[in-house]
Amino acid sequence: MADLRPPATKSEEETDPFGARSRLEQCHRDNAALRRDLRETADQLEQMQKATELTREGDMVGRLQAAEVRVQALLDDLQVRDDTIAVLEKELDALRARP
Repeated sequence: MADLRPPATKSEEETDPFGARSRLEQCHRDNAALRRDLRETADQLEQMQKATELTREGDMVGRLQAAEVRVQALLDDLQVRDDTIAVLEKELDALRARP
Protein backbone atom coordinates (compact mmCIF):
# COMPACT_ATOMS: atom_id res chain seq x y z
CA MET A 1 0.00 0.00 0.00
CA ALA A 2 1.30 3.42 -0.88
CA ASP A 3 2.09 5.87 1.87
CA LEU A 4 0.04 8.98 1.10
CA ARG A 5 1.72 11.11 3.73
CA PRO A 6 3.98 13.87 2.45
CA PRO A 7 7.65 12.93 2.63
CA ALA A 8 9.24 13.85 5.91
CA THR A 9 11.95 16.44 5.95
CA LYS A 10 15.33 15.66 7.42
CA SER A 11 14.54 17.53 10.64
CA GLU A 12 11.23 15.64 11.06
CA GLU A 13 13.04 12.30 10.73
CA GLU A 14 15.59 13.33 13.32
CA THR A 15 12.93 14.49 15.78
CA ASP A 16 10.56 11.57 15.08
CA PRO A 17 12.56 8.32 15.41
CA PHE A 18 9.29 6.39 15.56
CA GLY A 19 8.30 7.55 12.08
CA ALA A 20 10.74 5.10 10.51
CA ARG A 21 9.53 2.38 12.84
CA SER A 22 5.89 3.02 11.93
CA ARG A 23 6.76 2.92 8.22
CA LEU A 24 8.65 -0.35 8.76
CA GLU A 25 5.70 -1.81 10.66
CA GLN A 26 3.38 -0.71 7.85
CA CYS A 27 5.66 -2.43 5.36
CA HIS A 28 5.49 -5.62 7.44
CA ARG A 29 1.69 -5.41 7.54
CA ASP A 30 1.55 -4.80 3.79
CA ASN A 31 3.92 -7.71 3.25
CA ALA A 32 1.78 -9.99 5.43
CA ALA A 33 -1.34 -8.95 3.50
CA LEU A 34 0.40 -9.70 0.21
CA ARG A 35 1.48 -13.12 1.50
CA ARG A 36 -2.12 -13.88 2.54
CA ASP A 37 -3.34 -12.84 -0.90
CA LEU A 38 -0.67 -15.01 -2.49
CA ARG A 39 -1.67 -18.04 -0.39
CA GLU A 40 -5.36 -17.53 -1.16
CA THR A 41 -4.67 -17.13 -4.87
CA ALA A 42 -2.42 -20.21 -4.88
CA ASP A 43 -5.15 -22.20 -3.12
CA GLN A 44 -7.72 -21.02 -5.66
CA LEU A 45 -5.40 -21.99 -8.49
CA GLU A 46 -4.88 -25.44 -6.99
CA GLN A 47 -8.64 -25.92 -6.63
CA MET A 48 -9.19 -24.85 -10.23
CA GLN A 49 -6.49 -27.27 -11.40
CA LYS A 50 -8.13 -30.10 -9.45
CA ALA A 51 -11.51 -29.19 -10.93
CA THR A 52 -9.95 -29.21 -14.40
CA GLU A 53 -8.42 -32.64 -13.74
CA LEU A 54 -11.76 -33.96 -12.51
CA THR A 55 -13.43 -32.58 -15.61
CA ARG A 56 -10.85 -34.32 -17.76
CA GLU A 57 -11.34 -37.53 -15.77
CA GLY A 58 -15.09 -37.13 -16.16
CA ASP A 59 -14.63 -36.78 -19.90
CA MET A 60 -12.41 -39.85 -19.85
CA VAL A 61 -15.01 -41.82 -17.91
CA GLY A 62 -17.62 -40.83 -20.49
CA ARG A 63 -15.32 -41.88 -23.31
CA LEU A 64 -14.59 -45.16 -21.57
CA GLN A 65 -18.28 -45.87 -21.10
CA ALA A 66 -18.97 -45.05 -24.76
CA ALA A 67 -16.14 -47.36 -25.81
CA GLU A 68 -17.51 -50.15 -23.61
CA VAL A 69 -20.96 -49.75 -25.16
CA ARG A 70 -19.42 -49.85 -28.65
CA VAL A 71 -17.38 -52.97 -27.81
CA GLN A 72 -20.51 -54.71 -26.51
CA ALA A 73 -22.45 -53.72 -29.64
CA LEU A 74 -19.65 -55.07 -31.84
CA LEU A 75 -19.55 -58.31 -29.85
CA ASP A 76 -23.33 -58.70 -30.22
CA ASP A 77 -23.10 -58.00 -33.96
CA LEU A 78 -20.26 -60.49 -34.30
CA GLN A 79 -22.26 -63.15 -32.48
CA VAL A 80 -25.24 -62.61 -34.79
CA ARG A 81 -22.98 -62.92 -37.83
CA ASP A 82 -21.36 -66.09 -36.45
CA ASP A 83 -24.83 -67.57 -35.89
CA THR A 84 -25.85 -66.62 -39.43
CA ILE A 85 -22.70 -68.20 -40.85
CA ALA A 86 -23.37 -71.39 -38.89
CA VAL A 87 -26.95 -71.57 -40.25
CA LEU A 88 -25.79 -70.94 -43.82
CA GLU A 89 -23.07 -73.58 -43.55
CA LYS A 90 -25.68 -76.13 -42.37
CA GLU A 91 -27.93 -75.22 -45.28
CA LEU A 92 -25.01 -75.54 -47.71
CA ASP A 93 -24.07 -78.92 -46.26
CA ALA A 94 -27.71 -80.03 -46.56
CA LEU A 95 -27.81 -78.93 -50.23
CA ARG A 96 -24.55 -80.76 -50.99
CA ALA A 97 -25.83 -83.89 -49.30
CA ARG A 98 -28.87 -84.11 -51.66
CA PRO A 99 -28.56 -86.57 -54.49
